[in-house]
Amino acid sequence: MPKFRTKSAFKKRFRVTRNGKVVHQSLGDAKLHAHKSARMVRRYDKTVTMEQKAKVDKIKRALGV
Repeated sequence: MPKFRTKSAFKKRFRVTRNGKVVHQSLGDAKLHAHKSARMVRRYDKTVTMEQKAKVDKIKRALGV
């Protein structure tokens, strides 16, 4: 069985919790806050849990977990 290299891009964007959930930072926080409400900007500060099983499995495999 060949070794599988972990993907550096995935390490920068995703994290696996102790319970095995995959979380990432909310999208859309980089710029253009002028037209967004304060409530929306605060919402971007939170981490989001990945829900789709197929994507979670792909990310875990890429992270080497």
